[in-house]
Amino acid sequence: MKKIIICSVFFILFICNVKAAEINIDWMQEVYVNRIEDGYIYWNQFGFVHSNDIPLYCVEVDMQITTHLYNEYGYDSFELSDEDKIYLELIAYYGYMYKDHYDYRYYMATQELIWNMLGIDIYWTTQKEGNGNIIDISQYKSEILNLYNEHNLKPDFNIMNFDIKVGSSIILEDSNNLLHDYNLIYNGDNVVKKQNNQLIVESYSLGNDYITLSKNINNNYETTVYRADNSQTLIGFGNVEHEDVNIYFNVYGGSVLLKSVDFFEGFKGESTLEGAIYGVFDENYNLINSFETDIEGYSLVSDLPLGNYIIKQISPSKGYQSDEIEYFVSLEFGDVDKVLFLHCILIQRRLKIEKTFEGKSGNVEPEPNIKFKVYNPTLEFIDYLITDENGIGYVYLPYGSYIISQINSTEGYKKTEKFIFDVKVSGTSLFEIFKEKEKTEESEMYHPQEPSVIEDDKETVISKLPSLYEKSSVFYCKYIYLIFVIGFLINAKKNKYYAN
Repeated sequence: MKKIIICSVFFILFICNVKAAEINIDWMQEVYVNRIEDGYIYWNQFGFVHSNDIPLYCVEVDMQITTHLYNEYGYDSFELSDEDKIYLELIAYYGYMYKDHYDYRYYMATQELIWNMLGIDIYWTTQKEGNGNIIDISQYKSEILNLYNEHNLKPDFNIMNFDIKVGSSIILEDSNNLLHDYNLIYNGDNVVKKQNNQLIVESYSLGNDYITLSKNINNNYETTVYRADNSQTLIGFGNVEHEDVNIYFNVYGGSVLLKSVDFFEGFKGESTLEGAIYGVFDENYNLINSFETDIEGYSLVSDLPLGNYIIKQISPSKGYQSDEIEYFVSLEFGDVDKVLFLHCILIQRRLKIEKTFEGKSGNVEPEPNIKFKVYNPTLEFIDYLITDENGIGYVYLPYGSYIISQINSTEGYKKTEKFIFDVKVSGTSLFEIFKEKEKTEESEMYHPQEPSVIEDDKETVISKLPSLYEKSSVFYCKYIYLIFVIGFLINAKKNKYYAN
């Protein structure tokens, strides 16, 4: 019953889009196809059937090929499920004429697998009527079936979407070992090579990119059904459906790490390496981008393509001098991450104080050993400035504001008032400080103390006389004598001071 159904299906005629074709048969010597039905052996000599070098396959065994003139019909005219149609196409694709499958036994194996799928069992012999030797083509059938089973396998590189730095390369190896069955299609600006079972990607251009692997197709024609009245139905199987393999990658740029270096190891005042702005320019001095240094003085210039660059400072950070140097950097294949050290020069100013005063003779004399204390605005001690024998003192101060306070003075002279000293640019600031001798009253003059001299002066003693007078008259003469002695001693003391 099954055989009758198949035959009835094969003889449905379609009149749309009919095209004539001529077929040919190359008979094979000592190759016979046999089948057993109802205890009888049905046999026929086997031959290679083709039309315009396209191999054709029989889909019936009850019919002979009785003519060389056939009409062509589309594959949709052959009533079979889509799944089974795809199976037949794939068996034919991986069968005869696939790559090196040009041995006639591949054609026999392909034909047998097609019949098997349609429910027809056959065997091969070297003589008619099932006689002679059995021709064993099981090895060829197994090879075709293995290829069929691997049809949906694709090259697998473990990573099908990856990032790669410009100026570097990556090797992708196909773990399924199928790359040889695929054509490489690539039209980008990078370099992609297929080598044995590997893809080699060399990155030269930034941005997103992709590679396409397309399966090698042995034929470029559509599956066609060949029919003729009272003759065997034939099919020429054409292209098979397949999916391309796409590998996506992104090329990101190289980098230059800018490191601001201040070799000054001392107190840096209010200066900071943060905030310096540098520009990255191309060879024609076109600004590409600008970058600002962080608190450590670092700035990472990233995502740069291969090429030559000029790096210039646009503005310095607070407390540092402008850097006029042009730095040249070249990013080449294999060397795209550079470190650039930028020499930063601290703004410092020398505070010079020349301290003089009016000497004993009235002349201007240097005032040595005068100490000044330097504070910041939060009254944190910074340094000392001490005048030398010439009355000159120096101190170097970095960028910032400072309070200068004199902490000692020559005897008889007042200290200089505190003053603010701002350091905004490098250089030297000179402060000339002259002090005249203080105009003080005699009672305020400095007097060295001597143990033999009485502290009270004459006026103080006289002011005490009224109370003394009220004493007993017995002691009157003694007080008169005492007053005389005190007056004498006071005058002697004064004469001695002014003599010096």
